[in-house]
Amino acid sequence: MKIPNYLSLDEKKNSFKDYRCINNIHDFKQWYESLRNDGSIFRGMSESKYKNYTSAQRHNIMADYEDLPFQTQTMLELDELRKSNDKLLERHCKNLRMPCTDLYLLSFAQHYGGIAPMLDFTEDFNTALFFMTDGASFPSGGSGDDSCSDISNYCSFYYIKNSEISRTSEFLHAWDKYHEEKGKDIKAPQVINIQGVIDYLISQGVIKNNSDLDSILSYKVLCNFVICPAFSQNGRMIPLLIENNPISIDENGKTYSFFLTITNLNIESQHGCFLLHTHYDYPLEKELSCVDIHKSLIPFIEQTILAPKGINKKSIYPSEESIVKDSFFRSLGREDYMNYYYL
Repeated sequence: MKIPNYLSLDEKKNSFKDYRCINNIHDFKQWYESLRNDGSIFRGMSESKYKNYTSAQRHNIMADYEDLPFQTQTMLELDELRKSNDKLLERHCKNLRMPCTDLYLLSFAQHYGGIAPMLDFTEDFNTALFFMTDGASFPSGGSGDDSCSDISNYCSFYYIKNSEISRTSEFLHAWDKYHEEKGKDIKAPQVINIQGVIDYLISQGVIKNNSDLDSILSYKVLCNFVICPAFSQNGRMIPLLIENNPISIDENGKTYSFFLTITNLNIESQHGCFLLHTHYDYPLEKELSCVDIHKSLIPFIEQTILAPKGINKKSIYPSEESIVKDSFFRSLGREDYMNYYYL
């Protein structure tokens, strides 16, 4: 099957929480100056027509897995990742004193060509602008080049405001109270942070100590949790935000901290985070706000915003080799070498 795309801006604009279209530098500058790195999360895409499908969803749709439970292929992939190369990833995590949970393996698969029920986001809006502009171009043959209505002439910037992310368990406890006191209106956040979920599960006795972490952060358990009708809005599950921060579990007066994902160079350079979105084929749209930006503004964005900040492919996708070689080359030209002189 073919992955569905938007055919027009008119079709697209009704799919999002908030929508805006920008066609000139003045409007872009006014909008850009309103952005803040305040805990909000951002995502850039080079083509406005693309829907926000996870790699797992794209695989399921293209393979036409209607008769196969949508989690099955992901669970098979996780099993193979654990066994691969004499359990290399499990040994690697053990040496880093980090639990080799399904969430870690899914983030590994997401970054290295596998499938995962995750969407890449960033906590830095300039990084999202890079991903939005990188590879963006007008359609070959000039289709719609002089039009501000053809969707092929736009790239997209998506975001979820910090105020729409629940980073505590208060919302989940509010749902419990709602079911006890029928009729109370509970305003759902767009996203729930994974720490809030863990705190809630601890309060419910699901997690009894830190040894339960591997099981509760398993793909199967998280799928069952996020699709629970009590924690969904308008029939859709609420995605889980997975940031590159430690999670904490208190046990017998002691606090244990664990990292959910490996702190690799890409995640750090991109200020990266993930949204866990486990629906079979529903793209993550209603939870997002969208700004479609005309591609004619890309040179302005690259020259006045990204280049002065040193944001480019080399900084976004750093390699160990380039870091070492560049550092060594710069060291050869240092004038302050006497400050480091050693006999």
